Amino acid sequence: MLFDLLVTMPDLYHPKGCPISLFVPSTNVDDDDGDGTLFIMERVVKPESPRSSPSHSDQFEAVFYRTQSSVRSVSSTCKPLPPPPFVRDPKFSNTRTTINSYAVVSGGSEICISVEGAGTYCMDTVKHTWRHVGQWTLPFYGKVEYVPELKLWFGLSDKTNHLAATDLSAMDDCFQRPELVRAWMELSPCQPGLRQVLHRKVLLHSGILRATIVIK
Repeated sequence: MLFDLLVTMPDLYHPKGCPISLFVPSTNVDDDDGDGTLFIMERVVKPESPRSSPSHSDQFEAVFYRTQSSVRSVSSTCKPLPPPPFVRDPKFSNTRTTINSYAVVSGGSEICISVEGAGTYCMDTVKHTWRHVGQWTLPFYGKVEYVPELKLWFGLSDKTNHLAATDLSAMDDCFQRPELVRAWMELSPCQPGLRQVLHRKVLLHSGILRATIVIK
């Protein structure tokens, strides 16, 4: 169950075992009430039958927040979404795949996920349609955050686990994996044996030009 100080979240259509989420704010420039859409996905994705409903998957859902201006209250509704194409591809019928990295791109008009072996996919946040961007994957592990002041996306490198940045604004023109423009090596553990212990970190965007790395 999800809960905040303003509104109780609706029940999801199906429980999630290891969910990830991306929030896309409303595109209304006059909206300062926190309206938007929360996309919730299973991180470890199980294969589905090609005969399943093309517009419905228990593993991908969206929660829509809308403010009722007349009474100044917030309502929320939940809707199942279609899965990315690889979920029902016979090639992956016996394999559970993992979403390695995920981000909001294109000014909020799309969300992006990368899956080892399946490539990178983007979903239109209005039409809820998926497209395959490339066979490559983003150079990150976990959630990737956009910092508008720098016009760059920040995350943890999937190779070194260091804080790193890249430009995903021209992702459609990429025929290969986007390159990192900067990696902060000084944030690496000072003791070699510590690297295995700190293999899992979480990047939290803390506002303008700031980020926090949480070690789990």
